[in-house]
Amino acid sequence: MTLLKQPWFLIFLILVGIYSHSSLTSSSISVSVNEAQADEEKASKKGKKRKIQLTQAIEGSIDTLKINGFEAMGVTLEASEEAQVSLELKGRGRRYINQGKDFSDWLEARVSNGILKVSPTLKKADIEILDLFANDDLHLTLRYPRSQKFDEIEILTISGDVLIKDSFAKDIRIKSVSGDVDFEKVNCKNLIVEAVSSDLDLSSLFAARAVIKTVSGDATITSITELPSYTFKSVSGDLNLKLPKTAQVDVNFKSMTGELINQFIKKGQTAGSIEVSSMSGDAKITKIQ
Repeated sequence: MTLLKQPWFLIFLILVGIYSHSSLTSSSISVSVNEAQADEEKASKKGKKRKIQLTQAIEGSIDTLKINGFEAMGVTLEASEEAQVSLELKGRGRRYINQGKDFSDWLEARVSNGILKVSPTLKKADIEILDLFANDDLHLTLRYPRSQKFDEIEILTISGDVLIKDSFAKDIRIKSVSGDVDFEKVNCKNLIVEAVSSDLDLSSLFAARAVIKTVSGDATITSITELPSYTFKSVSGDLNLKLPKTAQVDVNFKSMTGELINQFIKKGQTAGSIEVSSMSGDAKITKIQ
């Protein structure tokens, strides 16, 4: 007689099956509970996406701006009738601390030795990689008195657009990957813009010296500087530069396949220079009509 035919052995197999099923079920429930707790902790760290419009006044004298916001956060600098510098953060996002009801829950604004630094309150080390672009519809506006003159303005962004209006600064430096950069009535001594695919539209620009570096982004510049010293470097981006009719410039164009249209003919010694180097981008340098 085989074991399978023994009644006691059949009872033994049934009991073993019941015990195994019970253990697996208990383990499965435990794993599910742990996963749920982990998801809940993650959600509390990330916060719920919320709509905001928050402001913060800045006290003290400021001569330098350094803004390094969220990767996709747009930035606007503009003169206003206000008597002091102020910040406004508007849009929707979820990368904040506490309840996200205060400006400082999103961005940290500190003034030290005349330097205003603005950066995210929640650091990258506390964020999952997939959440880096969670605040893709936030915009920061910095307003300052019309009489304000800065020594330096520095803005770092990845895909957020940058707009600077009615500004005076000694040095301006912009770094962007894909966000567009627009200027309206900007006066500076030195301008540096480094971008990858960002398009530039700089109108009513007064800059003695400018260095523009792009990979594929196009640059449209209307300068009111008569003796400029500009350098434009690109792989495939096009340059459309307009200068005053009275501008005195010597144009030097280097490109493998790009074409040049130049309305400024060298006449003797010149004080300004336009240096353009590109792989395949075209350059058009014309007079403001």
